[in-house]
Amino acid sequence: MAPTAQQQLALRQKALEEQEKRSTTASGSSSSGGAAETVDKGNKRVAHQTAPAAATGGLVMPRVSIIPGHTNLGLAFRQQVVEKFVQIMSQMYKNPQEVNEKALQMEADIAKVSFHMVTYRNKSIQAIAHLKQQVSEASGAASTAATVKTEKSSAKELIVAPPKNGQPAPNSSTAATSAQKQNYSVAPTTSQRAFGGSDPKFWSDQDFHTAMRKYLLTEDVLVVEGYPLIQGKKIDAENRRDGIQQYIAMSGKITPERITQTRRNCCRCKKEFTVDFEGNYVNGEGGCVYHWGKAFSRRVSGEGIAAKRNCCAEDSASPGCQVAAYHVADTIPSLSGFVASQGVKAKPEHRHGVYAIDCEMIYTVGGMELARLTIVDRQLKCVYETLVRPKQRIIDCNTRFSGLKMEQFTGKLGTNSPLTTIKTIEEVHKDLLGGGLINEETILIGHSLESDLLSMKFIHRNIVDTSLVFPHRRGRPFKRALRNLMREILQKIIQEDVGGHDSREDAAACMELMMWRLRQDRDRRLV
Repeated sequence: MAPTAQQQLALRQKALEEQEKRSTTASGSSSSGGAAETVDKGNKRVAHQTAPAAATGGLVMPRVSIIPGHTNLGLAFRQQVVEKFVQIMSQMYKNPQEVNEKALQMEADIAKVSFHMVTYRNKSIQAIAHLKQQVSEASGAASTAATVKTEKSSAKELIVAPPKNGQPAPNSSTAATSAQKQNYSVAPTTSQRAFGGSDPKFWSDQDFHTAMRKYLLTEDVLVVEGYPLIQGKKIDAENRRDGIQQYIAMSGKITPERITQTRRNCCRCKKEFTVDFEGNYVNGEGGCVYHWGKAFSRRVSGEGIAAKRNCCAEDSASPGCQVAAYHVADTIPSLSGFVASQGVKAKPEHRHGVYAIDCEMIYTVGGMELARLTIVDRQLKCVYETLVRPKQRIIDCNTRFSGLKMEQFTGKLGTNSPLTTIKTIEEVHKDLLGGGLINEETILIGHSLESDLLSMKFIHRNIVDTSLVFPHRRGRPFKRALRNLMREILQKIIQEDVGGHDSREDAAACMELMMWRLRQDRDRRLV
């Protein structure tokens, strides 16, 4: 039976309402960033539109630009770094434009001083970690009051522990264990402090000293590696300085002939230059053109595997990218005037001392001389640090690697410098031996420590060398760099400051590596 006119009108009205409803839905989804949808014939199609910035938290990611001379850095990876900077900085700044500008500037600063991807990646990781720390500190400061209140109430319950509902107070050891699981600020238990604990931080000084003796270098290794040893004693009274006996040292790394010869090879550009018997230059001024970076192998399009410098990414045989006023040598001025810890008895407070040590050297007319000394303990606290005034005229402060500047030795840097104390080498010897910090039982930790001891004019036998504890896979004479050890073993980035190395950072790194080694060997029952 055919529908009546009234029924046809009702059906048509219903179809029009459904059509209008579908059209409205399709238009709304397209304008809000959804995918384009198929609509009925006769209706207008709306293309897909990108979601507005408000839908993504107000973050519009900026785009990196190519930096001349640094085209070997991938733009895709650089863009990822910028976006990561933006995400973190958006928690620190409210203005999106300010966030984008700061993120682009930070990334550009890193890219300009990075000549290959490894350096760029390390610096980026370090910058991201620093930004996250700033965010964490800012958020932590806001919640300090609430945290302190919570900790005080928890501590009060732990100490008082009043009976509740007629139940006896909980056992103190159980409460302490429960609190230790929830609050990392609780002091370690007695079992953790004992030698049987897995973390060396909680061992006694004697136990830590005993465990570290397993890694001491033998007499033969000291000789082979060129550590300074006693050759002869100066017996006349004039050579006893402040009650400390002086010695003439010997080393397989620095021979007397190498010190006294007047014709030397520059340790930077490898050219020969001449000095007189007093160490003054005869023809060594000017003309030192060199690469400060080492050569590394990399694949180059059209060339295959080629050796490039990590300072300028040029071929290893290309002319240098840096110019210096003088040629320099990596010898030491003299093998006399050394002091030794042999026979120095330990004071009670320093009987089981274990310290990490690192030095920074600079170039003088006589070679390399000590310019900064840092000693840290196993808690990574600095127990001794000073600048050291060289005996001979300074030629080059080697700032790129030492982090030192000429102004620090001329007094023009001002009192705002973090390190202003400067002493002579004799005063350093008196502090270390006369003050009792180092004695014949002290264990010194360092990375290729023979160079540091030679510059310190210091003879010591209880040595732990991290370059030998963590040997190179190809064996001697190859050694793994300290920065590589920290990155591979502890996943920490060091020596990335363009202002130069920091002896305090390097000394702490050596101590951290040996603490890690102790934990590993303790877990395997090797110590």
